Amino acid sequence: MTVVAMRERADVTVLTTPEDAEAIAAHAAAHGLAGLRAVAIPLPSRAERLLDMSWFSRLLWFLVYLLWLRDAHVRGRRLHEQRPFDLTMHIAYGSYWLPSPAVDYGIPSIWGPVGGATSTPLPLWRYLGAKGVVDELAKRLSVRVTTLLPSTRRTWRRATVRIAETPETVAALPAG
Repeated sequence: MTVVAMRERADVTVLTTPEDAEAIAAHAAAHGLAGLRAVAIPLPSRAERLLDMSWFSRLLWFLVYLLWLRDAHVRGRRLHEQRPFDLTMHIAYGSYWLPSPAVDYGIPSIWGPVGGATSTPLPLWRYLGAKGVVDELAKRLSVRVTTLLPSTRRTWRRATVRIAETPETVAALPAG
């Protein structure tokens, strides 16, 4: 819906997975949404196999996503050189602890809505079961590691507009 709303005011280029690119293109064609272009960026090779590794898949997904972001950024740069964008916006997998290349184009950028600062309260862990606890620990480790990435911190500083989903997310971000 965000993309369709934005398309009412401007041409929109969406960098997304091949499946989502097909769905966006079909929706645009069915509804006469000229100026809405979906560009397919496939997952890095071997990613599917990595993501099938049971409990470890959550940590691997973040790694795969970071690699996908890198590929999307390379493609986005090429598209921006061919036909300059006026604005970038990162809306998918919007977590405050993940970087966004949308802030690296030297033009205004919107980052969000982002969330990701909520977690299961410790007293409830006993209801998660062993797999749930491992998953919660993996998430907390992932968050700690990725908030230390220079690219994540650069996203926090460079985003022109920052949209947070919850007060917990606002509190997790650096002041200012």
